[in-house]
Amino acid sequence: MPDVDELQRRFRSLAETAAPRAPLYSLLSSAIAEDREVVELLTAAPATQQAPVLLLAATHHLVLSGVAPDLAVHYPNLNGGDASASDPWPAFRQLCSDHADDIRALVATRHTQTNEVGRCATFLPVFAALARETGRPIAHVDVGTSAGLTLLWDRYGYRYQPGPSLAADSDVVLPCGVRGDAPLPDALAPRVAGVGLDLHPIDVTDTQATRWLEACVWPDQIDRFHRLEAALSVARRSPPTIVQGDAVDDVAALVRDAAQLGHAVVTTSWALNYLTAERQAEFVAVLDAVGRDVDVSWVAAESPEQTPGLALPHPPGTEHLTVLTLRTWRAGSVSTTALATAHPHGYWLHWLSQPT
Repeated sequence: MPDVDELQRRFRSLAETAAPRAPLYSLLSSAIAEDREVVELLTAAPATQQAPVLLLAATHHLVLSGVAPDLAVHYPNLNGGDASASDPWPAFRQLCSDHADDIRALVATRHTQTNEVGRCATFLPVFAALARETGRPIAHVDVGTSAGLTLLWDRYGYRYQPGPSLAADSDVVLPCGVRGDAPLPDALAPRVAGVGLDLHPIDVTDTQATRWLEACVWPDQIDRFHRLEAALSVARRSPPTIVQGDAVDDVAALVRDAAQLGHAVVTTSWALNYLTAERQAEFVAVLDAVGRDVDVSWVAAESPEQTPGLALPHPPGTEHLTVLTLRTWRAGSVSTTALATAHPHGYWLHWLSQPT
């Protein structure tokens, strides 16, 4: 179990790495690192979850709930707050003192979740190609789906740069910079069904649950925060179907059901890194077993460094990046290709000139 000294080191590390893109969290992390009483709040979390961003998400959750208006003015995603305008630390320290029990309860029972809809922009070209190839609509199974927002890709708009704009009148329009000869579609692929699988799914109609999802977005990332709000609004009009279950143990039945409706397409995006290498290998083995019986495609946007058990191909030097990989099963035959590298939140897609 990490001791307080180790947790202080982690906060100092975050203060350094976050400085270029998240000045508020950099400033707060630097101050937290020197306050052992605040750092100790994080020890209420399970040992594997004791990351500084979990404590920051817990405090962000309280700020979003309205209990700390003096701190909220410093949050860029709220009322145009500016961390550099004045020192947010006194208000942050007061929040930690006044709501210490609430913070301990949050870090003890929650884990950070990222339901980033921007990743849909990287999936879209692959969906279109699969629909053309198979002649069937997409029957989508999203593993590690959280609130299921990436299941709703056909309700969003897209603006590829350079490239086409699709459904640009949507309430959610996702920009994506493109490099290389990506097979960008001129229309959304047909979709017949979608189901998500998650061990701890979030109900988009539950305000408290979605507030936690919003709290996990760093407040300096204003566009991501408001994009998430818009995507949740879209989802509430017709909530996605989500099954609570294990990524390895429960995926096969969902894929077999999907294959009865259209072409079964499984997606994972920064989800399988939460499994051990052994469980990652078991996930692939489960899909291999299903693929012996039905045609399936798996589109993975994962970090090779963090998913060694998947044993997916990737070009040299991309271990630390998000690699977009397609694995297909057709009449029992298996093919796996690394297609592109991508921003983890979908802001850019770099198609490989020679897919691996």
